[in-house]
Amino acid sequence: MSGALESNRVAQAYLFYGPEGVGKSKMAEVLMRRLVCRAPELDEPCGACPDCRMFEAGTHPDVHRVGNPDDKSLGIDAVRRLQGVLSYTPYGRTHVTYVAPADRLTLQAANAFLKTLEEPPGRAVFILVSAYPERIPPTVLSRCVRIPFRHLSSEEIIGSLGTMGYMGPEVRTAAAFAEGNLAKAVELVSGAWSPQVRDEVISLAKRARSLGTVEVAALAQEMASRAVLEERLRMLAAWYRDLLMWLETADEVLVVNADRLSEIRSAAQGYSARELVQIITRIENALQRLEGNGNPRLIAEVLLLGLAAR
Repeated sequence: MSGALESNRVAQAYLFYGPEGVGKSKMAEVLMRRLVCRAPELDEPCGACPDCRMFEAGTHPDVHRVGNPDDKSLGIDAVRRLQGVLSYTPYGRTHVTYVAPADRLTLQAANAFLKTLEEPPGRAVFILVSAYPERIPPTVLSRCVRIPFRHLSSEEIIGSLGTMGYMGPEVRTAAAFAEGNLAKAVELVSGAWSPQVRDEVISLAKRARSLGTVEVAALAQEMASRAVLEERLRMLAAWYRDLLMWLETADEVLVVNADRLSEIRSAAQGYSARELVQIITRIENALQRLEGNGNPRLIAEVLLLGLAAR
């Protein structure tokens, strides 16, 4: 990408695609800023020219945004409005259009957009962003240079959080729970992560073998929300995984709940590796049923009864 910018061989349309939270939108913003800058330094915008200042303020007349995450679909009217503004001569170097989520273009809108991609009325660059490129018509895809994005490793997330100024054991924990999603990791480490909830989940795991049916029913009722149950299942999985990692390797680096290491050492002695693998498998199966639109309360009851029966 930087080579194309330096040699002024920018493509007319790009598609940034990959899972949610891996930097697609952020990279699109970087490219847009670089494209409108009048005095770029290699592949970096200068940050000081009038165009950079207008971009920062969200008022640049050449930057057009189609769609937002709350849109269930992007219709023909949005494309027609875009076609209208693109008919004017750009204020600066080129029109830059950001379309996201591009997979929500209706068929009618996609067909109209295709005509704009094929025959833009003037200088224009299009940046499409999607987590589901298979939902975009092939005719539109064929006009784009496709750039894939992937899930980040825990170490990559930890490094990125470090550059943002986040430090401490909670960074490794957040990275592990983020599942390759940097945006989710930032959300967790900056406040959405609830130490109290994690304490409750770890306490539940410690007494899981002694749960009675009445307590199981009460706990399942507390976790009857899909979002609540998913959060707790992932925390449970991480706890039991830590026990397994410690039992098998005694390597602190592999532990997610690094700030609870002494408890992990103690709790791990009460299990065999085979038992822990079976428990983790049960939790993963519960997550799959939850993702398959299963009943959260029933899923929680079945899992807790299974843990109590061990």
